[in-house]
Amino acid sequence: EGERFMGLYTNQTKRGSQGVAIVLHAMGGHPDWPQVIAPIRTLLPGQGWATLSIQLPVVSPNNPLEDYGKSLQQATKRIQTAIALLRERKFLNIVIVGHSFGAASALAYLEKEERRKTIAFVAIGLDDYAFVKPSIDILALIEKTKIPVLDIYGGRDFKRVIEQAPDRRLAAKKGGNHHYVQVEIEGADHFFNKMEDVLVKRIRSWLDKVAPGMSIPVK
Repeated sequence: EGERFMGLYTNQTKRGSQGVAIVLHAMGGHPDWPQVIAPIRTLLPGQGWATLSIQLPVVSPNNPLEDYGKSLQQATKRIQTAIALLRERKFLNIVIVGHSFGAASALAYLEKEERRKTIAFVAIGLDDYAFVKPSIDILALIEKTKIPVLDIYGGRDFKRVIEQAPDRRLAAKKGGNHHYVQVEIEGADHFFNKMEDVLVKRIRSWLDKVAPGMSIPVK
């Protein structure tokens, strides 16, 4: 629709190409946010996964945080645009990795995905964001998601992220998603400070199982 937004693409550095991960930052962040986002977008390529980290809508500091609920439609269009670009570049093994509100934005997109274009989804530190308007029914979105999901959070994460973990598991079970996995990383906070390597290794090992793709030699 004529809108321009930033995307940071990093090609895989490992000889075998596994696919590409769209990386989505948290509320008020950017595509190279130093916590969680930059480590994922720069370390996954060494594991054979290219990355495309995109700018999600950011609400003006003059507006209340609750307005982020209005940003999901625009975020969905940006994710659709990113996927279209990657498919033009002949990527078929596409996964989404979202942190915090970026994970919620990914769930909102997946609900509207008409044909399956993404293979798997990694949610990091997923919250229900009860303060945003219109509200987001995270549990209902999880229940509707049928692709493999890795729900990963820290043992020292935000209180509500930890407390809602059983409800997220139950929602996936009610939806019949047998490829939903929930992992708690002991000692990690919401931003995985000083535990970035552990986070990336967990993500990569899970992707190897659910979205292995074909290893294509890169000249």
